[in-house]
Amino acid sequence: KATINTVGTPPGPEPDISVSGSGNYGNIEIGSSSIRTFNVSNSGEANLEIGNLSGLAPPFSVVTDNCSGATVAPSGSCTLSVRFRPTTTGFHSDTLVIPSNDPDESSLNVGVNGTGTTAAVPDISVNGSGAFGDVEIGSNSTRSISVSNVGDADLVIGNQYGLGAPFSVVTDNCSGATLGPSGSCTLNVRFTPTATGSRSDTLVIPSNDPDESSVYVSMSGTGTTAPVPDISVSGNSAFGNVEVGTSSTHTVTVSNTGNANLVISAVNGLTAPYSKPADNCSGSTLAPSTSCTLNVRFSPTATGTFNETLVISSNDPDENPYNFNVSGTGSITAVPDISVSGSGAFGEVEIGSSGDRIINVSNVGNANLVLGSVYGLAAPFSMLTDSCSGTTLAPAASCSLSMRFTPTTD
Repeated sequence: KATINTVGTPPGPEPDISVSGSGNYGNIEIGSSSIRTFNVSNSGEANLEIGNLSGLAPPFSVVTDNCSGATVAPSGSCTLSVRFRPTTTGFHSDTLVIPSNDPDESSLNVGVNGTGTTAAVPDISVNGSGAFGDVEIGSNSTRSISVSNVGDADLVIGNQYGLGAPFSVVTDNCSGATLGPSGSCTLNVRFTPTATGSRSDTLVIPSNDPDESSVYVSMSGTGTTAPVPDISVSGNSAFGNVEVGTSSTHTVTVSNTGNANLVISAVNGLTAPYSKPADNCSGSTLAPSTSCTLNVRFSPTATGTFNETLVISSNDPDENPYNFNVSGTGSITAVPDISVSGSGAFGEVEIGSSGDRIINVSNVGNANLVLGSVYGLAAPFSMLTDSCSGTTLAPAASCSLSMRFTPTTD
């Protein structure tokens, strides 16, 4: 520094203090520290006498000081170091005061600042469902599990473990991986049931997360049998007695009691005296819990018992075809049939005497024969005994009449 003085004696040489070095510490984690070094120089032409440093308070402190009380020759320098060690979060600032004999900067102020932050830690996050629901035996289902680091330090993942059959890890990009902040990896878990029923297990993912050293992911699933159709047939298969020349019709209902579609390809098998006048089932597809109907008719043309089988073809795995047996008996109409035997010819009978004849009445039919009152005789004929009037004769039963002829003239 030079001062031009046009009056009086020129000034003597003077010291000139200057400081270099950054006082901005940035972000420092609580529990750690950072040191900055400052260089104090004398750019003047006379010795720089430095006093004792002052002004700093925690979290700032002077850790090395080669300047306090020092005499720095022109072009010389000394160094000092300042430490920032935060104990709380947030922004901190202070001022280091360097006194000297610099004529125009007797105290040089050096600003320092920094921010206390929490320590960087990893934070594990696991997403994905381990609920497999219903899975058929013989098949499998796979679920993807995503592991992410939502912290601000590296997440170091150990080897996953814990799963046993019927669960397994089929792909694993996580075991032994190191995930930076915002990084992620995936692993796939497969459920392969070999038996029916519920199954559960736990996947364990270890890591260096300070508050979740192991994450437990629950797995569950149910083994089920494959859906299949199941045919069920209902209806009266016994037609009983049906008169020859008439007919009787019964409705047959075909239902699907399974849990897959029932495909009915055809309904066959009937021959005379049976027929199928209506069929809503052949070629139809029945969803679970639905049904269709068909009619079976019995039309006997002769007496006797007739048996036949209705054959229902479908995709039922254990009842194909389904045989529905029908039976019926052809019969004739039950009627009574009267038969009378015996002679009413008395021949010659002397006047003053009499002759008797017996008449037998029989039921040769197959229903009861109801007889009314017998009448019509007049003298010289008369009824001696009558076991028939008002009588009901069962099939093959009989009764009799006894008649007398008593002539009084020739």
